[in-house]
Amino acid sequence: MVDRTDKAGSPISQSASGELAVSIVVGSEIKSESEVLNNYGPKPNSELILGYGFALPINPDDTIILQLGGSPTKWEIARNSRPVTPDALNGIFQEAFNRLLIAWKVDMREELGPDWDENHEDEEFEVDMAYMRKDAALMLLEASTSRLEGLLEAKERLDTLSAEPSPTSSVRAGVLQMLCYYVEGEVAISREVIEYLKARLESAKAELHDLGVDDADED
Repeated sequence: MVDRTDKAGSPISQSASGELAVSIVVGSEIKSESEVLNNYGPKPNSELILGYGFALPINPDDTIILQLGGSPTKWEIARNSRPVTPDALNGIFQEAFNRLLIAWKVDMREELGPDWDENHEDEEFEVDMAYMRKDAALMLLEASTSRLEGLLEAKERLDTLSAEPSPTSSVRAGVLQMLCYYVEGEVAISREVIEYLKARLESAKAELHDLGVDDADED
């Protein structure tokens, strides 16, 4: 027995009867001949397409997965920069920054020798940290922009196919529509990610300016 609610918030009980049948029982009266809807729950279009064979326009539960190359960590971002993975945007930025930080520490040890104190913080240290925050934002921004460009190209092709369907095409119109909805969600969230990264980049530039670095606007 599985208890849940439908879209209207009414309780629903779903139970399996032996091995031959599944019953869905609602907890309130339903008028004869009225439509009964089953709520699949909050799912992105990627999951709806693969699991259920349909997609929603402007699905508020759409997500994208961000993952640095070689990293086991996946960061899931929903529309309006709502993190499915807690603090996902800051998380992937920090992960990129930490990679640069590790490389910087290795370089410093090679340059200054084993007596170098990595915990010593001075103005030069703060400048290096600001540069790494800037570089992390640039690295992620470049990758996200490239990804968005690919998605826009795919969207353009899908829009063309949908507007001018070929009678010999093996792709049904309904499938094209689902793919359009899916790509639209990916594009929308990718643009939000890019805006976040642009803000992180400007923040790092402002930090460098406050530290007296003249070339803070050079990429």
